[in-house]
Amino acid sequence: SSKIVSIDMFASNENVVFVMLIGLDYDEAELDSLIETMLSKVEVDGAKLWSCNVCSKQHKKRSNITVHIESVHIEGFTHSCKICFSTHSSRSGLNFHMSTKHRAERSIVPKI
Repeated sequence: SSKIVSIDMFASNENVVFVMLIGLDYDEAELDSLIETMLSKVEVDGAKLWSCNVCSKQHKKRSNITVHIESVHIEGFTHSCKICFSTHSSRSGLNFHMSTKHRAERSIVPKI
């Protein structure tokens, strides 16, 4: 697959608002690496939580924060369904779509 051509960060009051990836395709490892830079583990009232470094949203499950970052703060590309061509803002969204809309066809289409 192609590499990410460029990464533009848009800021407001010194805080990154969102990241736009520009390119025809992306490498999942690069996307995962970018998401890693946008989250951290914090302790709040004795509880360890995962936090979005962009907007400070917190959750005890890391996967909830990674999906949040991918769907809310990273823009510029979508994940397309290979069956109906609908588009989704995150890999998780596409996988949910596949499990609810294309349950029968899912066995013949590779998982994203």
